[in-house]
Amino acid sequence: MIKKRKKKNKSNEDIMGLGFAEQIALRTIRGILNGTIGQFTPEQLQNYINQNGNLWGDTSEGMKKTIRTVKNQFYAHYRKFFSQINTELLFEWLKQDQTKLYIVITASDRNRAWFDQQVKTFLKKIEET
Repeated sequence: MIKKRKKKNKSNEDIMGLGFAEQIALRTIRGILNGTIGQFTPEQLQNYINQNGNLWGDTSEGMKKTIRTVKNQFYAHYRKFFSQINTELLFEWLKQDQTKLYIVITASDRNRAWFDQQVKTFLKKIEET
């Protein structure tokens, strides 16, 4: 009798149909998002939003260097999936990885608009890096 393999749960990366190189780039960006926003408590994040803080400006040089390295090594693949990254995907990541901060960001239209602008700036800066 032949046993059927159990299907594994698919991660966001698998669902998006990305190959290995794209997954590395995607995980790098997800890690940078978590590293940058994860430095805040919910109260600190709300204050940061109220002050119209700039996440890219507060991203460490080490993380920016990681972006450049991944981008240079996997540029063709990086460009392929880059257009799939948007605010909604990052909301999903935050919901999974930083639930308390996700709640702060989605608490009001103003907070959502701030985050959307941060995502646009972040993606533009990554392209320029």
